[in-house]
Amino acid sequence: MELSEQDLEISDEELMRITGLRKPIEISGIEAAIVVDNIPKVDEVRQAKLKTVILRVMSRFGTLVGEPYFPVDAQGITKGYVFLEYASEREAHEAVKTANGYKLDKGHVFTVNLMQELSEYRALPDAFTPPTPKSYQPEENLRSWLQNEDARDQYIVHSGDLCTVFSNAPDEAEPVHEKRHWTSKYVRWTPQGTYVASLHDQGVILWGGEDFSRKRRLAHNDVQLIDFSPCERYAVTFNGAANSETNPQALIVWDLRHDRSIRRFNAGQQKEWPAFRWNHDGTLFARMSENMISVYESATCSLLDRESLIIKGIRQFSWSPSDNIIAYWTPEESSIPARVALMELPSRTEIRTMNLFSVADCKIVWHGQGDYLAVKVDRFANSRKKVTVANFEIFRIREKNIPVEKIELKDAVQGFAWEPYGNKFAIMHELQGSHGVCVSFYEMEAD
Repeated sequence: MELSEQDLEISDEELMRITGLRKPIEISGIEAAIVVDNIPKVDEVRQAKLKTVILRVMSRFGTLVGEPYFPVDAQGITKGYVFLEYASEREAHEAVKTANGYKLDKGHVFTVNLMQELSEYRALPDAFTPPTPKSYQPEENLRSWLQNEDARDQYIVHSGDLCTVFSNAPDEAEPVHEKRHWTSKYVRWTPQGTYVASLHDQGVILWGGEDFSRKRRLAHNDVQLIDFSPCERYAVTFNGAANSETNPQALIVWDLRHDRSIRRFNAGQQKEWPAFRWNHDGTLFARMSENMISVYESATCSLLDRESLIIKGIRQFSWSPSDNIIAYWTPEESSIPARVALMELPSRTEIRTMNLFSVADCKIVWHGQGDYLAVKVDRFANSRKKVTVANFEIFRIREKNIPVEKIELKDAVQGFAWEPYGNKFAIMHELQGSHGVCVSFYEMEAD
């Protein structure tokens, strides 16, 4: 039987069913293109430098293809925006998500959009159609536990595959909520108790509310650790990759309000957790590397004033729990003494310094409200540098010129702590001539 042309025709749907292929999607050709607005307006002489800066910043998010296009006006001055194209649509989306809001300097904060979105904006109708108002939906109270009549706190017990939230009753703990297989690694509370974070191979889930329902998800494969800012607006996750020192996806900083990643970092030479240290209100974070401290603005993850603090030989730093002050110390080198310094940010002003001699090690301990700073100084007792003795330098932060008091001990010191609220501290030390341990209490008297 001879088949007619009509018999040979086959619909697109039938062809896809037979071959298992998908119907091609029409594309505009600009899916991987973006436009970066609010860049500096420069003349022809400085355009090469501007191009270098833009390429250095935007190449962090993917492979750029072709040459960037900087529109110019009649005088040859750039118009304040640039067109870029990435090797893939995914990289373009990542650039928009991460680079939008990037602070190049005080006068230039990037606004990044997909070219495709701009084309859609141009197609909007001239006549405005008001949106249909939505009915008010009250948000769930994520801190309802604070309304407990007996002011009971909550805690979690993780045993095997079962996690149970208990109310801290005085006689017998009362179970509030429990989940099996809540996490494949561990759970932890956020600093203010708003969420419970559970870690999984695919990332982190934040749970909250009276029924501990799922509220947010942070996608980070093989995540191992998580840390939160004091304000709970930001978080940092670490995947513990074998090549984390150079892997640009090892550390991710998250904006929890908008469920988005702000910036990704490699782990560098970081050997301890948390990788970043937050200031008292979570607006800044910092990390230490060889001979420097890098301070970032949390909202944009841009380097504060576009440069790190160069501090040769720095061993330790710590934020004040109440002010934008960093305390740090550096060891002795040749004829240069060891040094403890207090630096105010963002001005980078050293508000107090102190030179120390014959120093083996130092430990910085802030008072809980930032009123005092204790520096435990281990000194070499003799020129052979085999025996050390300890003393404490106590800085009075709130007083004029920040006076310092010294406490000298001949005993081996095992611990130091400030009382949570107040002006007292305790030192745990060995008793001379015995194997016993003594705890001595001190009080900071007003001058």
